[in-house]
Amino acid sequence: MKATLHLEKSPSGLFHNYPTFTSKDRITHHLLQSKKQIVEFAKFSYLAIVLILLLCAVVELKHIYNVDIFPGIDTPFDNAYFAGKGAIDNSLL
Repeated sequence: MKATLHLEKSPSGLFHNYPTFTSKDRITHHLLQSKKQIVEFAKFSYLAIVLILLLCAVVELKHIYNVDIFPGIDTPFDNAYFAGKGAIDNSLL
């Protein structure tokens, strides 16, 4: 793959060295970049889903064992979680 480097101004206003490729090499380069972005998105999505499920499990355990940070006061997240859970339960029935 023959590539020469030249300075090109990015949208952020910074100058970067971007290689110039032939058309076949450019397509290969874009496919590799797309694959990297998909993998990064998949990693982020997986982490976000795991954290959300962990948070839901903590709230459920908190509700089952009646553990309150402030006795007698539900946090806004508890209220939102149980409202959403109730809405999902009603829509599935």
